[in-house]
Amino acid sequence: MRGIGHLALGNRRYWDLGFRFKFVPMMIWILILTKVLNLSMASNQQAQKITLTVNGKQFTATLENNATANAFKDMLPLTLNMTELNANEKFADLPKSLPTNRYNPGTIEVGDILLYGSSTIVVFYKKFDTQYIYTRIGKIDKVDGLEAALGIGNVKVSFVK
Repeated sequence: MRGIGHLALGNRRYWDLGFRFKFVPMMIWILILTKVLNLSMASNQQAQKITLTVNGKQFTATLENNATANAFKDMLPLTLNMTELNANEKFADLPKSLPTNRYNPGTIEVGDILLYGSSTIVVFYKKFDTQYIYTRIGKIDKVDGLEAALGIGNVKVSFVK
C-alpha cells in the first residue's frame, strides 16, 4: 500500500525521507519568495508624489513608475521659466535629457505632465486631442485652479520632492 510520503515494503512502512525533506523546505522557500516579491512589488507601485508651485499656489502631482519620472525626480528641486504655447500648455527645456518611452496619448488631459523629445517638460492646463508624441512623467492630482494659476503668458514653476 502506498500513501503520500510513505513507502511500503512488505509489512513495514518507511517514511519517504527524500520526499519529506525536499518538499517541506521547497514550500518554505516558495512562501518566503512570495512575501518578498509582494513587498517589492508594493514598494515599486507606491505612488511617488511631487509638488508644483505656480504663482504661490501649490499642486500635488503623482509621478509615473518609469525611468523618465525617476530621472526627473532626481533633478528636483527645480525651478523653470515656462513658456506659453497654444493657449493650452506651458513648456521649458530641462537642464539635461531624460530617458524616453514615446507614445501618442491621443488625448491630452488637464494636468498631464509630459516630456516632449528628450528634454522638454510640458504641463498641460486644457484638454485636447493631439497627434504629437510624448513620454509620460506624471499627472497633477487636483487640477482645480490650475489654468488660473498658470495664467496667460510665461510663468515660473517650481518642482519639489
